[in-house]
Amino acid sequence: MDEVTILIPHFQTLDAIRLCLRALRRYTPPGVRVRVLDNGSRDASRAYLESLTWIELVDTGCANETWQSHFECLNAQVERVATPWFVVMHSDLHVHHAGWLPFLRAKLALGPYAAVGPRHQSIPAPGLWMLPARLGAFFERTLAGRSPRLRSICTLFDAGAFRAAGCRFTTGARHQDIAFAPARRLIAAGHKVLTLPACTLSRYMFHTSATTRIANRTYRKNPARHLALRAAYCRRPDVRAILADEALDA
Repeated sequence: MDEVTILIPHFQTLDAIRLCLRALRRYTPPGVRVRVLDNGSRDASRAYLESLTWIELVDTGCANETWQSHFECLNAQVERVATPWFVVMHSDLHVHHAGWLPFLRAKLALGPYAAVGPRHQSIPAPGLWMLPARLGAFFERTLAGRSPRLRSICTLFDAGAFRAAGCRFTTGARHQDIAFAPARRLIAAGHKVLTLPACTLSRYMFHTSATTRIANRTYRKNPARHLALRAAYCRRPDVRAILADEALDA
């Protein structure tokens, strides 16, 4: 697995990034490169990231006060990726199964595909509100002819295909997910893209979305549902063990 680089944009989410990175340390094969792209954090999360010797911490120079910073820092770092594949991951995405990366790699090789990742923004843990996820997967299958709604929360890309197709992360007028544009460009270049439903990925990972905006008080909707899902997830015995295991930082 030394042929994969994980890119994680970050801004001032100490609890989320600590769980994200400790989970990666426990459940990711050795040799994978983890690069955290910090967009000017000024809280305790910065000192925490600086204390980790097993990640590469990058000062992006992007001011997180602008909503573009998330995809701008990724666009700059993709050019620095020296591995054949890279993963774009959100700082509030938490893996909880050692097979998460082998699973994505195996799916990528089946097509062969140039990208594989979630089609839904929220990925509940098994047993947590799975009915909405399964209903979402059912209704998505009925929408024939749609362009794949690839999400950036944990997506594996073929780096060579990505660059050859001139892909860049960006959003549309409706603030679409930043992976929509690369998916469309890859397909236009003759590649295939695979999107996976939340109910499939829930075996390997968990994501509620909006953690950075909630933590920094820029989320305009009611965050109660996100916070309730995250709190329930953090009560899982395996997650509590990760949160308590400071050796995963060493």
